[in-house]
Amino acid sequence: MSRLKKLLIRNLMRGRQKNLSKYYIKEASKNIQEQIFSSELYKNAKKIFTYVSMPREPSTIEIIEQAFNEGKEVYVPKCEGLNMYAVKIYNLDDLRPGKLGILEPDWRSDKPENFSETLTAKEFDLIIVPCLSAYFDGRRLGHGMGYYDRFLADCRKNKNIICLCFYKMLRSDIPMNEDDVYVSKVFTD
Repeated sequence: MSRLKKLLIRNLMRGRQKNLSKYYIKEASKNIQEQIFSSELYKNAKKIFTYVSMPREPSTIEIIEQAFNEGKEVYVPKCEGLNMYAVKIYNLDDLRPGKLGILEPDWRSDKPENFSETLTAKEFDLIIVPCLSAYFDGRRLGHGMGYYDRFLADCRKNKNIICLCFYKMLRSDIPMNEDDVYVSKVFTD
């Protein structure tokens, strides 16, 4: 039942997401970024793992740029098959559109030398994950592929996993199952 409910909520939230104005997305993203930059989690983080935002998500591009400017190490996802790797980048020019149009590093898991530039979820001071919807109690509804839940499975209790969610996308009735990872904090506008 929870799978069906997730599917229904996901479809509803995708429709809501499509109706967000560009102005709202821009202003809400700025507000969320200001909160991130003033948080102790961000200030104390040396190694950050963050998603690279798509046009209708809270923007992480400015977070990535600010982290570079402050000398923090930045890692972003690279998905291959069912696996997601946290790959170090040195600037935004390291990113290319992937299969789904999401910007990702030009990196391949079939090259063992590339693994020197990857970390596991346990090794990060701050992990920023995307969502389609979330709620203040740590519930998070992803896009349905399970990449982040699998990646975060070995660090479920970490207090450094946060989610960025537009206020208009919050929802309190997100069903969670044993494979879903709760986030420690939801940042919203």
